[in-house]
Amino acid sequence: MAAEKTPGDDFGALSKLLNQSRNEADNSKVRSILDSGLSLEEKIQKIQEIDKKNRKNTTAARLKNSMEHAEKVSRRKGIDSGSAEPQEAFVTENIPEEQTASARQVYREVRKNQVDIKAFITPKSFLAFFFSDYRDIKQFGIKTQIYETGAFGIKLNINPNMGRHFSEVLQQKLAKPLKDILQELLKTSWLVLDKKHYNMLVMLNKHCEALIQVDFLRLDYKNKKLIDKLSTLERSFLLLHHKPEVPSEIIECFDLILDKDPKLGDTISRAVNFTKQILSRDLLRPSLYNLLLGLNIVKNRSMIELKDLILPVQPLIYLDDYDCSAQIKKDIDQYLNEVEKKLGPNLKELEDLIRTRVFLPADENGNLNFAQLEQFYSRERKNRKPNFTADQENMIRFTQSLAGMFDESYSAVLSEQIEVQDFGKVALFASGVFSSELDRLRLKEDRLEKLLFQLPSFPRNRFINLKSTGNTSVPAETEALHEIADIISILHSAAKRIAMVMRNRMPVPEEENSDWKPINNVHLQKDQIAIPFENKPILAPQEHLGKTVLQVLQEFCYTAYQAAAFCFDNEINVLLKKEKNLKGDLDGLLEIYKRIATGFAFDALRNKYKL
Repeated sequence: MAAEKTPGDDFGALSKLLNQSRNEADNSKVRSILDSGLSLEEKIQKIQEIDKKNRKNTTAARLKNSMEHAEKVSRRKGIDSGSAEPQEAFVTENIPEEQTASARQVYREVRKNQVDIKAFITPKSFLAFFFSDYRDIKQFGIKTQIYETGAFGIKLNINPNMGRHFSEVLQQKLAKPLKDILQELLKTSWLVLDKKHYNMLVMLNKHCEALIQVDFLRLDYKNKKLIDKLSTLERSFLLLHHKPEVPSEIIECFDLILDKDPKLGDTISRAVNFTKQILSRDLLRPSLYNLLLGLNIVKNRSMIELKDLILPVQPLIYLDDYDCSAQIKKDIDQYLNEVEKKLGPNLKELEDLIRTRVFLPADENGNLNFAQLEQFYSRERKNRKPNFTADQENMIRFTQSLAGMFDESYSAVLSEQIEVQDFGKVALFASGVFSSELDRLRLKEDRLEKLLFQLPSFPRNRFINLKSTGNTSVPAETEALHEIADIISILHSAAKRIAMVMRNRMPVPEEENSDWKPINNVHLQKDQIAIPFENKPILAPQEHLGKTVLQVLQEFCYTAYQAAAFCFDNEINVLLKKEKNLKGDLDGLLEIYKRIATGFAFDALRNKYKL
């Protein structure tokens, strides 16, 4: 058995009907029905008939709303103090010409999203407002002082006394001094901030400009749609609140600038204070936050929050370049040119270091491994009984033996003839390429042999100490240091030239080996050098039997470079000492360039220097 209907049921049904959204025409009909002398049940029936007709047009109504919103977005107009603002005043097309098509598209998308940030709010009917949101809306007005309820507590009247407050406090005491500070900071803060944080300050600066342009004393506070005349101000404010964390990120921008320049402490403190008061909801009473929110509430007769006004569109901040004036852009480009000029020498040194490091393996702790040098030095040779460890007790003997071993092992390869498979005796290098180095090497070897009689003991520890301090009172030690350095320099110089030949070598077809010509000094000046017979096994001298020409040249480089590092060649020693700082400096310069330059410019730099 159905429960008996009570008057409370009718009142509940009427309340539910009044909470439904209708167009203004239907709302007028509903109000006429409510004011009539019909019974409660008859009023419900009449309203239901109106809603039944309304449901048939629901799809059409939605389409109309969408079209109105699309038209509004497409116009993208903003009106401040009654004057129309064209789209171009807010959306700039300052897109660098060198940008890629993709970057330019993102730039335009960001600008479009900034214009379209406000969500479309469907106004509530009077009855829905009165029976649903009225209590919360009234409390908001009392708390924020943005509007007050009119006769019978129903009408919403915007508080006309706010104008002086916003003019004297918000504009004169906050926005104008903050704008002055921001314009100075933006001239150089790109040196500190990445593009995201810099462009946040630009957004804040634009908001200050929009705020200053409003004539709060002359606004028509009787206009329930006053918010439509503040679209530029509203839009810039919404951009600064498009995510809950944006205001705190803006404060972080100021902190980053202060970290780099503590002398700006007072200026930054004032900027932070001004920013918080302009953006916060409750630090001012009434606040700009509540003004913009309250005007939207008055227009739409709906209790909304700021987040309801923001469309979830992304991106809203351009991340690939600084949004700055032409003069600041010029300063940025000049700075990047200076950074690139510093990169050149660093890259040259790094290239030299890498080329050197190829032949100087190290363990995980960075200690050089001299295994190749020790293996070469310890080979059994006619009339020599070398001992890599014991011979270091006298570096004169060690270096003299090393010079003789290089002469014996590589003179045929560098300046005479070797025998290779299928081709017999051939010369890899013309006689004038390395002959002078070999002659000097033999001369130095003879001088060291004579020094052995003057300085029979010259252990490596003493050698290292003198190399690092340069303090010696014994003439023989000074001469020994000089002669050892000359020998190592000769080996290092020859190794660099052979390493260059191997880097620049080009393949030689098998049939062309029969027409080979020895590599001469002219060949060494070219970017591409052919090494004849590079993959042919050597038959003589016996020491290199079975190895290919290329393997022997590589072995010479490894051994000579390790000998130079072992004996503290000045050039290698300086290069290795600079290794850590060099990489740090280079990484620092590249990080600066990457942070400041556009992605397109950074990629161009990497391609230019093959990074």
